[in-house]
Amino acid sequence: MEFEYIYTRINVQNYEECRNFYSTVLGFETEFENENSIELATGNTKISLQKRDELTFDRGGSKLMSFAEGGDSIVLTLKVKSLDRAYEYLKEKKVNLQGDIFSFPNQGYKSTYLRDPDNNLIEIREIILGNFGLG
Repeated sequence: MEFEYIYTRINVQNYEECRNFYSTVLGFETEFENENSIELATGNTKISLQKRDELTFDRGGSKLMSFAEGGDSIVLTLKVKSLDRAYEYLKEKKVNLQGDIFSFPNQGYKSTYLRDPDNNLIEIREIILGNFGLG
């Protein structure tokens, strides 16, 4: 199974200040932006900023998946060619999966989440369209 690191998402309280810091102070180029998030190019990988207060959606009902205040502030995102195969592989390895596979066709991807042994949140994503936005 091949996993490729594509970006780290930082769920931020002070979105505008962080957006300015990463784009203006550090000089990372904007690749994608909407009212709640921005994706910035940093070379071979990306940094994604997401408004923490906008992260209240349900991804399977797991309380471990809360992105609200007190929840995860950093999410490591890995890309795979086949999320279905990766999901089965991770289940076989008894990885701490955090719900089912979720599809976001209007944003060009589908994904699932897991926890590493230290309880850090990791998103596994399959790109289903050539130009994808944030999740």
